[in-house]
Amino acid sequence: MKTAYLASLLLGAIICLAYIFQANYASLMSLISNSLYLLLSIVAVGSAAIALRKYWKNLSDRYSQIWLFFTAGLLLWFVSKIVWAIYTMPLNSAPPYPSFADVIWLAGYVPIFAAMHSYLRSFGFSLSRIRYSAFALIVSFVLLGCFILLVPPVVAANEKGITVLLSLVYLGLDLSLLSLSIHGLFVFFTGRIGVAWAFVSGALFLNAIGDILFSCTIQSNTYYNGHILELAFHASYIFCTLAFYTHMKEL
Repeated sequence: MKTAYLASLLLGAIICLAYIFQANYASLMSLISNSLYLLLSIVAVGSAAIALRKYWKNLSDRYSQIWLFFTAGLLLWFVSKIVWAIYTMPLNSAPPYPSFADVIWLAGYVPIFAAMHSYLRSFGFSLSRIRYSAFALIVSFVLLGCFILLVPPVVAANEKGITVLLSLVYLGLDLSLLSLSIHGLFVFFTGRIGVAWAFVSGALFLNAIGDILFSCTIQSNTYYNGHILELAFHASYIFCTLAFYTHMKEL
């Protein structure tokens, strides 16, 4: 697994450098940005599909359903990125907010939620009193901190009620997924899939940060293809791929 970790670290470093020095190839940055989104998201879908194939038994098997849900959710997010690329490249215009890409992206949360909730129920949804107290304390601090730091900028950056609502929906869904992943991390921390759940938590945290920054920048008309905030989404997909890869190696 060290090879996969080192390869991911190298890939992440190359992507960061591509964004840092984009002034040297500004005309190509839209293509590079969208290509990275599509490449990293389809790799994440592929890793989930490989896991689905490994663990598949039948449609009535809960574990099979879990990986089917993971794959379906990531596939919807990949399709959302395709729609986004169509808006920003062939149409050469800024996408509306909300757009059809948002509809597909929001739909992807449903199977992801189902997968994570079902996984926790199957492999140990309960925690000891000490771990539960620690989990509740950490999640409370995370949610409170995110609310204090992230909600005011969203409200300030938006002018229309629908965009404020959508931004807060994104924030609520991201933080709900993050709380589930932290719960799972406490459940599996000392087990064989503790590292995999650490990657899941990292991926969802980065996705939440990316969503809120995207919402703020697109409403303040400061977003562009190649914006540094995109690194959060790219890292999220890399973490997600590593989570599934590590899970298959450990279990």
